[in-house]
Amino acid sequence: MSLPGFEEERRAIGEATYFVSHGGSGSPVLLLHGFPETHACWHRIAPRLAQTHRVVAPDLRGYGSSEAPAGGPRGEGYTKREMAAELVELMEELGH
Repeated sequence: MSLPGFEEERRAIGEATYFVSHGGSGSPVLLLHGFPETHACWHRIAPRLAQTHRVVAPDLRGYGSSEAPAGGPRGEGYTKREMAAELVELMEELGH
């Protein structure tokens, strides 16, 4: 599902390729979905937030249209710290 008025693209971050939808202008807001959803869960609120903010809504590593290799036997590659570091890099690549 596309977010109305938002751009969509893929960004390679580490071993993952993130699908990201972004739009609006102003201070950035990063929207993170829960399990087992995708960026589309924000379809009602993201356009409203985009009236005053730059909204970034990715599909998290391994979800939706994002792609990543399977994690290690103890979840390596999918820890909150590892994913947070990738999202920081994603935001930097988008100019935030």
